[in-house]
Amino acid sequence: MKRPAHSSLASAVALVSLAFNDANAFTPPTHVLPHHPAHHPTTKATASRTTARQAIPVITEAAHMYSYALSNYQIPTQCATGGLLCGVGDVVAQKSEQAKEKMERVAHDIARTKHFAMKGLGGALIWSAWYKIADVLSAEMCTEMADRGAAWAASPEFEGVIRTISCIGLEQFIACPIIFSLWEIPVPKLLGGAEPREIPVEVRKILPSLLVDNAKLWTFFNVMIYNVPMEFRVFASNLCDIVWQVVLSKSLASDEDDDGPVKQAA
Repeated sequence: MKRPAHSSLASAVALVSLAFNDANAFTPPTHVLPHHPAHHPTTKATASRTTARQAIPVITEAAHMYSYALSNYQIPTQCATGGLLCGVGDVVAQKSEQAKEKMERVAHDIARTKHFAMKGLGGALIWSAWYKIADVLSAEMCTEMADRGAAWAASPEFEGVIRTISCIGLEQFIACPIIFSLWEIPVPKLLGGAEPREIPVEVRKILPSLLVDNAKLWTFFNVMIYNVPMEFRVFASNLCDIVWQVVLSKSLASDEDDDGPVKQAA
């Protein structure tokens, strides 16, 4: 019989937790040789293993600090994380635009990055609220299917799959058109100096291709996001969001005049 998806996820989480809490558990035993210069050569491989072992406590401590902040200051932590990663995504987008178009940028467009970071602050709150709504709606769909005679919809083997598929569908066809039209597209445009009357035109022009890009990229990411605990979904989404912000930043900047900060390379 096929193992439930949550069982495999639990096993993976247990292994990661064990690795963080006991680094030596996954380190092969080494034999101690007598102290002699010939027996203790200093190699790059040895130095790399030592550095990796020293980095594990730092990573573990950082993870504990973030988990504490997320548990005790959830909204500020999610907003700060969203703003930071949106800014990082725009930085990557600007660099990749220069490389692709073979253009030389006189200076990084700090204002554009700041606008994306500000968008990310509010976006984290919006998506946090949506994940809670999606969880409730998908649970109700499973219950409704079971009440109509599809008992398999409430079984442990299929419930997780059905809820994941329903959450992804609800996001793509309900949440994304609304959030993109009212937040993701208008906010960077308005902060960049666009007139409010220009926003409907920009939304109609950008939204269709943005929804297609969203389906291509986020369908894979959402399989993971909708199977992590609720309190960590925004964080998991933010990790994937760097890639998405690159796509979004390029889409919003594609129709802007770049004559100011950008010049053609000689």
